[in-house]
Amino acid sequence: MGKRSYSLIPLGFLFLILEIRTEVNNSLIKYSLLALAAGFFIAGFVAILKRSKEKF
Repeated sequence: MGKRSYSLIPLGFLFLILEIRTEVNNSLIKYSLLALAAGFFIAGFVAILKRSKEKF
């Protein structure tokens, strides 16, 4: 995966900020942005953990 795995966490922060800043009454949009943020956080940390296990 390489260095691309480290860019998943800032993408998660981006979606989290978008979720906080949106003033839309549609809860589907807010929850989907929150789910995207959580997904990118989890994918980023899993990729980092896999990469750290490969080094040892």
